[in-house]
Amino acid sequence: MSPSGLLEWDLDDLQRAMKLSGDEVKTYFRDGRRVSFLLERRLKREVFHGTLAPSEGAGYDLKDSCGRLWEVRSISSRGTYFCPSYMVGSGRKFQREPFLQKLDSIHGYVQCP
Repeated sequence: MSPSGLLEWDLDDLQRAMKLSGDEVKTYFRDGRRVSFLLERRLKREVFHGTLAPSEGAGYDLKDSCGRLWEVRSISSRGTYFCPSYMVGSGRKFQREPFLQKLDSIHGYVQCP
């Protein structure tokens, strides 16, 4: 199984539910750090028919209905990082071996614009 599908979001519904303006909703949804929690839950139910990782510290985000592990990544203006978050940021550096171990532990990545 390869995930496929398009998640659609209704701006009017989101504005009413969140009690925010359209611009505020768009700003929120353009920040991958903020919207990732919502994306993972919809992907779990609508695409993977699986489960969420037991914690934010797990080495994956979703488990599909076949038991395979997936990471969810958002596309941002700064690009997309595939390495673990502890390798990204000021004073942090990429580590080849842990990254390769990460790749061996998951089935793949899901990119969300």
